[in-house]
Amino acid sequence: MVVAVSLLTICQNVADNIGVARPLTVIGNNQPDARRLFQAARQAGTILAARANWAALVVEHLFIADGTSTYTLPPDFRSMINDTLWDRSRFWKMRGVMTPQQWQLYKSRIIGRATIERRWRLRIPSGSGAGATVNFQIDPDVGATDTTSIFVYEYVSNNWVQSATTQS
Repeated sequence: MVVAVSLLTICQNVADNIGVARPLTVIGNNQPDARRLFQAARQAGTILAARANWAALVVEHLFIADGTSTYTLPPDFRSMINDTLWDRSRFWKMRGVMTPQQWQLYKSRIIGRATIERRWRLRIPSGSGAGATVNFQIDPDVGATDTTSIFVYEYVSNNWVQSATTQS
């Protein structure tokens, strides 16, 4: 069971426990105590979210080939859940996570070309510098005409907090 508690309620409860004035708002409040409470809540939430793959943060991502082998990650992507990557068109599990050494072995040697089993890796595209956006890459290449293959994986979202205005 997921219990939704507002950030304001959490910060007000903490304020009561530590003996500071209860804030009437937290987001956008420039009062020093409210800012400290907000920062402490953000820090605690981030630490708690990173402790495990909480069920409420696990998301399934399904996408269809677009003729390329490089795909952007979802905007809320925090980390991949291993052994959840499948080529649903072929009903095959995809091999990964590949180390840089394994990736180069398969991409550079003839042995890597002699397979129909797909592999995956999270990496910065060739030619990009450090700090560039990390992408999801598939090998062997999907092929320019493949716009029907279906891929799926599960990942952990970094959206551990939800806006009260977007709740259903």
